[in-house]
Amino acid sequence: MPLIKISDLNKSYPVGKGKFAALKHVDLTVERGEMLAVMGKSGSGKTTLLNVIGTLDSFDSGSYLYNGHNVKKMTDGAKASLRASEIGFVHQDFLLMNRKTAAQNVAFPLYFGKTPYGKIKRLAADALSKTGVLEQADKHVTDMSGGQKQRVAIARAIVTKPSLILADEPTGALDRATADEIMRLLLELNRKNGITVIVVTHDIEIADMCGRIVYIKDGRLMES
Repeated sequence: MPLIKISDLNKSYPVGKGKFAALKHVDLTVERGEMLAVMGKSGSGKTTLLNVIGTLDSFDSGSYLYNGHNVKKMTDGAKASLRASEIGFVHQDFLLMNRKTAAQNVAFPLYFGKTPYGKIKRLAADALSKTGVLEQADKHVTDMSGGQKQRVAIARAIVTKPSLILADEPTGALDRATADEIMRLLLELNRKNGITVIVVTHDIEIADMCGRIVYIKDGRLMES
């Protein structure tokens, strides 16, 4: 059974008195343990697709099965539980809490689950160790470089031991050398931990590091 199975999915947004079709008849299957790049120009529908996959956004028609479960029939609470336990998010601008330390940022998602309080610090340290920034645990994120911030953001994404990481332009704010380091980290998490990774990018060098590339243009998805 694939982790993600999307069939004939359509998504539109109201614009004035009409609608803008953001996704059109999208078909996409992602197997467990796959590392997939989604490429396309700005406004092509990349982020909308990622938000639908991450259950942050609804869709108009078609079907989306996550691990065999029909997302269309899920309640908002069920979607929130799915995100909390199964899906890690990584963003271009990190979305970290600037007044908190690296460890506090990474631990934050654990407070919304059933993790015993005594285990939270250990799990956060383990995630920071896996992303190579354990020595930064007590440093405030405002004092970190872009690459360090993104490593902390990835640690936060994996602290709940998700099956899926959704990375939206994760290297967009980084220089080439640091971008390559971040991609190698995502590749390592994919290969060693079996985490399925979907990377949205406009950078062909980043996409080429993934196992498969799909392209989206004007809301329509095409295989490479």
